[in-house]
Amino acid sequence: MTAPTFRTTRQMPAQMLGTDISGADNLSQALEIAGLDWTLLDEPADNLSVVTADGITNTSFPGHRLLMRSDDTTTLGVVGGRYEAVDNATAFGVADAAKSLGATFAHAGEIDGGRKTFLTMEVPEATFAVGGYDLVKFGVTLRTSHDGSGAITGSADGTRLVCTNGMRTSLKAGGSWTIRHTRSADTRMEEAHELIQNAMIFAKEFTAHASALIEQKMTTNDFDQMLNLLLPAPGEDATARVINGHQRRRDQLMDLWTSAETQEEGRNTAWAAYNAVVEWDQWIRPANNGDEGRALRNFNTNAAGLPERTFALLTA
Repeated sequence: MTAPTFRTTRQMPAQMLGTDISGADNLSQALEIAGLDWTLLDEPADNLSVVTADGITNTSFPGHRLLMRSDDTTTLGVVGGRYEAVDNATAFGVADAAKSLGATFAHAGEIDGGRKTFLTMEVPEATFAVGGYDLVKFGVTLRTSHDGSGAITGSADGTRLVCTNGMRTSLKAGGSWTIRHTRSADTRMEEAHELIQNAMIFAKEFTAHASALIEQKMTTNDFDQMLNLLLPAPGEDATARVINGHQRRRDQLMDLWTSAETQEEGRNTAWAAYNAVVEWDQWIRPANNGDEGRALRNFNTNAAGLPERTFALLTA
């Protein structure tokens, strides 16, 4: 079996949306490199002045506060009196402890003007070869929001190196979890152990499924029947545009299955079938707003998408 052909022109979502922080020795350096070393200004919103076309208008959000970036005073959210603001350094505080355990910094960045921020780390020991040759590496993504909409979360993520396809799906091991924000060094070390352990558990469970898939032979007819289940044909009253779009998707998927070199690793197996669908979904399917829109879609993918349904079907 020949070595995988790496598609270096494809950038992973975190790489496209963020900054390379692999050279950082600690979280403080990582945040500075990524431009995330700002804190949060927490101001009462009881008395506000807004400049409108008619002049200055006084308004208020009684009992609420404004969360603003310290570097440019952009307002990120309006929150209630009980909301506890947590800046990037505190939200990602577990990263220093994780690095001491062997994880390495990868990328960090902001989305929607800083309302959401993220930091990714690689776990070098969590790299596995499916079928002995198709490499998939795993790491973790830390996310937080500064608009009052969510908690700090961690997720285990895999990347198939032959084509930088993201390998994320729902498993019993769980691919995401909530992280407590704390200033306790002992607690952060406990969470760092949990962070890396979760990544390893996810990686091993995913690889076990993938190793079974690469041993499962499939014919082109099998793949076609799978597409019938995943992408049912339009009804008789469908427009020509809908019918043509459906046929185009099937043709693209069939081409990825039959001839794309990215499916050479495990050709004519269920693993190649899964990867054909993942590659189409992440790199071929049209995306709004170009490369950035595609990166955002891939970065924010959930367990209800086509790749996840394909994985569930093939591993059932």
